[in-house]
Amino acid sequence: MAVEPDLLAGTITLTNGSVDFTGTGTSFQLSGVRRGDEFLQIEGQTQWQAMVDTITSNTAGTLVRPWGGATGTYEYRLRYQPDGSRVTAQARNLIELLGNGRLLAIAGAPEPAGVIEILPGGAAQLVPKSSLVSGADYDVQVANPAARTPYDAQLEGFSVLISNMGDGRAAITSRVTATAGVWSDPAYVTGPEGAPSTVPGVVWRGAYNPATTYAADDGVLYDGSSWRAKITTLGNAPPALPIVENTQWQLLARHGLDGVVQVPGLQAQGRLTLTAGVATPTSDVAGATSVYYVPSGGVYVPIYNGAVFDALSISNGLSLALDSNAGHPNYHAAANNYDLFVIDDGGTLRLASGPAWVQGAVAGSSILRGTGAGSTELEVFLGYPVNKNAMTVRFGSAVGDTVVVAARKATYVGSFRATADGQATDSKAKRLLFNAFNATVRPMKISDPVASWTYNTAAYRQANANANMKLQLLLGLNGIAIEAEYSIVVNNPTANSYAILAIGLDSTTTPSSDCYGGTTFLGIPTRDVGTKYNGFPGLGFHEIIPLENSGATGTTTFYSTGNGYNVGLYGQFLG
Repeated sequence: MAVEPDLLAGTITLTNGSVDFTGTGTSFQLSGVRRGDEFLQIEGQTQWQAMVDTITSNTAGTLVRPWGGATGTYEYRLRYQPDGSRVTAQARNLIELLGNGRLLAIAGAPEPAGVIEILPGGAAQLVPKSSLVSGADYDVQVANPAARTPYDAQLEGFSVLISNMGDGRAAITSRVTATAGVWSDPAYVTGPEGAPSTVPGVVWRGAYNPATTYAADDGVLYDGSSWRAKITTLGNAPPALPIVENTQWQLLARHGLDGVVQVPGLQAQGRLTLTAGVATPTSDVAGATSVYYVPSGGVYVPIYNGAVFDALSISNGLSLALDSNAGHPNYHAAANNYDLFVIDDGGTLRLASGPAWVQGAVAGSSILRGTGAGSTELEVFLGYPVNKNAMTVRFGSAVGDTVVVAARKATYVGSFRATADGQATDSKAKRLLFNAFNATVRPMKISDPVASWTYNTAAYRQANANANMKLQLLLGLNGIAIEAEYSIVVNNPTANSYAILAIGLDSTTTPSSDCYGGTTFLGIPTRDVGTKYNGFPGLGFHEIIPLENSGATGTTTFYSTGNGYNVGLYGQFLG
């Protein structure tokens, strides 16, 4: 399994001398933090490492040892322990548990054929296999009492197994004195032979067929249960349960409950996609009218049944036809975020969308889910992201394709943002389909197709004042890092001139604080310049926007892809 990237989301609060810690803006459980993971870097402290002991919620946990640094709230870097290290530690623990002399005793014992080693009290002993598989010890076996006569002069303790004492029973007798021919009373090892059964057996005839004549004591399989015919019958099927007997049939074995897989810790094994059957498309998809949920490393999704999470199979996958009809409840309206869930609708597994993020007793927005009744509010329950409140979900485009799902009965698998009524897009410029599980690197890219443009103002603006020059993305969970880089070729022959590039987060005039680089002095031949962004945009819909500033000296010319340069805005994230 691949090593997870470091976790940096939010801050942690530590108290000197205490093992307890709390988080702000964190999602420890949802991010899979476990015992053995380490806070490698705690900003401003000389104690750099602190190992996690327990995680009690998305915002709280305990350390293995009390915190030795100063009390305070810090930024941090958490390193996940590789799975290989966890397995090695568990194996070492097992060896230590067994290391009480028993393993050494086994290793030091000889191994002749026909014996096995046992360890009473930690000391190895060799026991013949025959003494373990035999029900009783004896020296010789004979057919009947008369056949025992040749052994009448054997020493005391000599025993004989007699297969038939005359009544069908077997017994063991032993020499009890030195006098020849004197044997102990028989110790019977089997009972007398029983009388032949008078109960007729069932004649198995397979699956019930209405065209077959069945005789009394014929057995059939019908609707998953086994039945015995009481009389000769034709065309009379066994009754429906709970009736267990009528004039023609008697129930032998009732149909059991259909089983489900329960795997603690199992996460959803599918991926959301806009291409049927393709878990991770490499081509842009715009204006899709259906969302698909397809297997990606497995076919199971954990769904709460009111007591435990059942692992239910999506088989070849699920799909959701998007609804563009404004007259339908919970239709998929343009410029709105929607969460996607897998639900068990009376035995039918469905991919369904919750209410728009803006809905709820407390209204939401494009960067925050609404909360309370009528919202798509999430919670982590027993380690799984689920709906916190009962909600109405939509599983198709017809007016009646809705159902009310009880709290915690819908498992969250991702989100999408409608680019038009009833439409979704997943492209390099618009990553608006988010996967909560089985994340892969999703590349982003956009460039201006014109050859060049000019700018001579010492203020930031969107590159080329082009409103389309931006990357759009939707993040359904917190704590996801985004990397982006903007490069362009510039020229300004004026002495002491300069140009500045930057990247704005949801802004066309203000550089992000997570942006760096991008300044170049000109007055010399044409050169390329670049700037980078590396940060955590946070929950919801965001735009990554390239910015430019020309200074106030001369006029700067910016050269783009239309001039043959391989430039533009590039990025990537896990989603």
